[in-house]
Amino acid sequence: MKKQPWIVAVCVTALFCSVAPDVPAGYRNVDQEQVMVEGGTRSEQEGRQMSQSAFNPRGGVLSVELLRENRAKERLVNRSGNFAIQEADALETMTLRFRKPEVPEGKAVFVYVVHGGRVNGKLADSIIADKDGVFEIAFQAGPHSGNYPVVVRYGGAEEVLEFWVGGRPTDGKREVMRAMEVAK
Repeated sequence: MKKQPWIVAVCVTALFCSVAPDVPAGYRNVDQEQVMVEGGTRSEQEGRQMSQSAFNPRGGVLSVELLRENRAKERLVNRSGNFAIQEADALETMTLRFRKPEVPEGKAVFVYVVHGGRVNGKLADSIIADKDGVFEIAFQAGPHSGNYPVVVRYGGAEEVLEFWVGGRPTDGKREVMRAMEVAK
C-alpha cells in the first residue's frame, strides 16, 4: 500500500494542533520567588496599582430604607451582607434608599435583580453615589410568587436584599401554588 503524502501531512498537522501549548495564560507562577518591598510583595503592589479606580468596600455597614406607597418608612438591618427577607405584593413598586458612607462621591454602584423584577425599570442599573454614599433605586417585584433578590455590588463587595411575593410554599405545595396563581 502506497502512502499518500497529503494523508501524512494532514495527520502530522492534526497531531500538532491537538496538543495544547504550554502557556500558563491567566495563571500566576507560584514557584516564582515573592520579593518583599515596602507595602507588601511586588505582585500585591502591582495588583493595587491596577485597581486604583476601585475603592475599598471594607468598613461600615450598608444600610437600607424601604419606602413603600401608603406605608411607614422601614429601616432594614444588615447582617453580614444579607438582610431579612421582605414580603412584597406582585408587581409592587417601592423605593430602596441605600447608604454606604465608604462609597466615594461620584463612584458607581451596580444593582441588579435575580429571578425577575426590575431596578429602575431594567434588569440592572449603575447608580452614582452622592457625597454621603447614598444612592436610591425604584424596585418592582415580579408578577409570580417566589423570591426576588436585589443584589448590590460595590468595590468588589456584594450584598443581597431579598423580596418574597405570595405565600411561602413548602416544596410539596409549590406546584399547587403555581396552579392557583395561573388560575387567577
